[in-house]
Amino acid sequence: MSDDAQNTDLAHIFVDECEADGLPRLSEKNQEFVKLLTLGKTQADAYALSRNLVDYNVKSAEQSGCRLAAHPKVKAWLDYIKSAVADNIVCSKETHLAELARLSASAERNGNYGAAVNAEIARGKVAGLYVDRQEFVDLTPLQIIEQVRELLGDGAAVEAGKMLLEDNLH
Repeated sequence: MSDDAQNTDLAHIFVDECEADGLPRLSEKNQEFVKLLTLGKTQADAYALSRNLVDYNVKSAEQSGCRLAAHPKVKAWLDYIKSAVADNIVCSKETHLAELARLSASAERNGNYGAAVNAEIARGKVAGLYVDRQEFVDLTPLQIIEQVRELLGDGAAVEAGKMLLEDNLH
């Protein structure tokens, strides 16, 4: 969304929502301050820009911006806009899958195939294509020792046998 479109959207919020939600009226400069903060400006930059300050002391603008952001009327607007934005952020299965697909494609374009594979695996898990499964096999102590011996050799099998004997004796 362009800055002009965002400014238009925010402008209608100040006009339309003020009376509907019982929000306090703000001066034009304070409305501009809130808009600039909402668009990601720092408190100092929002303060300076909303006051049309060209050459300004940054420390002074930081202090003034901090005080203005804490002002009850301005804070009410900032809280309102923050909650309105939070209500519009939706993470559904579809948006999550789309974001993972975007990340996978980006990683692949950049030659980061490991990240691309991980994103694809994550997509598969979200889509329900993978099932985490654990199997428990009921083996006798001798069968366990035999499997350990096949995998790790005779020395490990002897140690496994000792451990199994100790467990069974207790």
